[in-house]
Amino acid sequence: MLNQTAPSYPTARRWLWLSVLTLGCPGAEPSLMTGGAGSGGTDTTNSGGMNVGGMSVGGMSTGGMSTGGTGTGGCDPSSPALKTDKDNCGECGRACSAAGVMKRHCIDGLCVPECDATHIDRDRDDALANDGCEILVRRVFVTSEPIGIPFVQGLSALEGADSVCQEFANSAGVGGTWMAWLSIPDNMGPSLEELFLPPEVGYVRLDKEVVAYNWPDLVDGDILNPIEITEFNSPIANTNHVVWTGTNPSGQPTDESCGDWSIFDGATTAFGNATKTDGAWTQATDAAAFHPCGAPARLYCIVH
Repeated sequence: MLNQTAPSYPTARRWLWLSVLTLGCPGAEPSLMTGGAGSGGTDTTNSGGMNVGGMSVGGMSTGGMSTGGTGTGGCDPSSPALKTDKDNCGECGRACSAAGVMKRHCIDGLCVPECDATHIDRDRDDALANDGCEILVRRVFVTSEPIGIPFVQGLSALEGADSVCQEFANSAGVGGTWMAWLSIPDNMGPSLEELFLPPEVGYVRLDKEVVAYNWPDLVDGDILNPIEITEFNSPIANTNHVVWTGTNPSGQPTDESCGDWSIFDGATTAFGNATKTDGAWTQATDAAAFHPCGAPARLYCIVH
């Protein structure tokens, strides 16, 4: 169990706006062609050239296009290199996109991007797609250990939960500012939807498996993969899959939240299950849908 003492932590949640830098590719430089050597007379191999000290220098060719059967920029459309050339992948002039990409790859004439830590390739199963890693994402994990209530003495419930997430992330060397997927009824502060703007941003586990492609996808009743990967990028090690959430599948607060996460004896609360992909991922609905507030549970943590 991590030491749940109050670290230095901001007093209010805030959100950060992320931007994507798209890299362009420079065009081809025109080439300079040389004419034949002369003996001080007229160059007979290139009538547009100039004879300088017996050496004829030819004119400039248009756009670098040669007459030897090759394509634009010196690319040979029949070359086997098109299977691996990142700038001419599958065909001449088809450069693999660098948007959101840590490393570009051309495999058998198809662009296969290696995404950086903050992007995913939504159409990675589309062999002809070439838009790089087009979706900006937030990383998510579930804490490797259950946490009791109150989360951190001296902090409000939501700030304490955020602080716990940050502590778990720091212990595993996971960078970023982390916040808990946690709600309280009648909260006067920002909602989860407002905290995790913009809505176009996706959600991905630390092992890069996609949880949801955007906010609407996250709160439509199910997710693509269960959030069962911890801050150490490994699955939950024991059978306690209960997660404090106080949040229903639509991203709204439930009616039960252990007295706004302050009562830890004699009460129960709605909870999530880290092994589920239906709505039970954030609010279980089976016969044991309520968890004793005095028993520890985990937290979902999302980078902000």
